[in-house]
Amino acid sequence: MCLKIILFFLKSIRLARMAKLQVYTQLFDNKVIEVKDFITHGEKTYKINFNKTLATPELFDNITLLIENVIKTKDLKFDRICAASTSAIPYATNVATSLEKAICYVADQGNDRNEKGCIKNIKIEGGMEIDDKLLLIETVVTTDFYLENIIEKIRKYGGEVVGVIVIVNICEGEYSNLLENKENVIPVINLFDIFTYLENNNMIEMFYSEKVKFYCEKETKVSIQKLVTSQITKQETKQETKQETKQEPAPTSHHTVQTTLNTNCTLYHLSLIFLKCMKIVYFSRNVYLADEDIFNFFIFFY
Repeated sequence: MCLKIILFFLKSIRLARMAKLQVYTQLFDNKVIEVKDFITHGEKTYKINFNKTLATPELFDNITLLIENVIKTKDLKFDRICAASTSAIPYATNVATSLEKAICYVADQGNDRNEKGCIKNIKIEGGMEIDDKLLLIETVVTTDFYLENIIEKIRKYGGEVVGVIVIVNICEGEYSNLLENKENVIPVINLFDIFTYLENNNMIEMFYSEKVKFYCEKETKVSIQKLVTSQITKQETKQETKQETKQEPAPTSHHTVQTTLNTNCTLYHLSLIFLKCMKIVYFSRNVYLADEDIFNFFIFFY
């Protein structure tokens, strides 16, 4: 009996792997993801239009199956599936129907997505009860605080977010703020895997593959650096406020050392987020960092 279960599990993994490779090929063949031949300085090295997947029923079904497989593998327990954007509604509908779950979606009515805590015009359409457990689905994350604001809105009105499924992780550190908040972010496929597969199967030249990967690495570092700067500013502001409230004398060397240690701990925590965002980079390039090297590596980057 145990052997049958193990064989069934291995077969499921194999089928999911085959479906994922098929999706990689279809994304490229249907020009959902394209590499730019010529770019200006700082310009994105690729184009992605995920809405094109809806024009290919087989590709749409395969992506839906991958999402369902991720949900079952992670054993996520939830009451509703919530589409975080209009582009995610078809996938959320398909998955919710298959799993026999209620569905809702986010209506963003002119909110500033780049402003943290801007939740005034975010509405959860389709109904949400207090203590409902929601599973968010988003196609591609491209803005800094959009998903974070949605999660804040849901929790403000009594709901809970058990996970955020990102269909395509573009590997630019786009959800590093969610990882810093210890949200359960689950990418289905990622850009590095796609281009590694295309390169290994001679569908694109290595030059174009490496160009995309290099751009993603650079953008991830920029995203993490913003997060580090923000955290250090918060630490300094907190220390200043605390000193002013207590009306203490000028900080002694002990206080200085303590502040430095707090900052170093914050940097170490953020370095782990950096490695989580960038793990595919290290595995694809066969580079492995020992635990004691993580902090030194991150300080060098910063």
